Amino acid sequence: MELIATHKAFFEGLSNVRDIFILGHGLADVDEPYFSEIMERVDRTATRWTVSVYNDLAERRERLGAYGIAPHLVRYSGDDRVQLTSRQLTLGSSRPFQ
Repeated sequence: MELIATHKAFFEGLSNVRDIFILGHGLADVDEPYFSEIMERVDRTATRWTVSVYNDLAERRERLGAYGIAPHLVRYSGDDRVQLTSRQLTLGSSRPFQ
């Protein structure tokens, strides 16, 4: 995909990521190439995922399982209970991913 190629350095910088937060994301079919690229880069046995959930827990579990994310590494939380530090929001460079 062109967007993945354009941001190659971003994706290559994911190898040391151990915590991934998904906030307000639909996890649609169109996102599959991006999740596949992420899954190729992170440690699938150790990377922990925190996923915000509104009313669609079963759907989120199914989708993340389809992406190959182990259920025991996923924590589901309401948006109001997830707190991030500025360090957690910085990934690889000072430029935001667009």
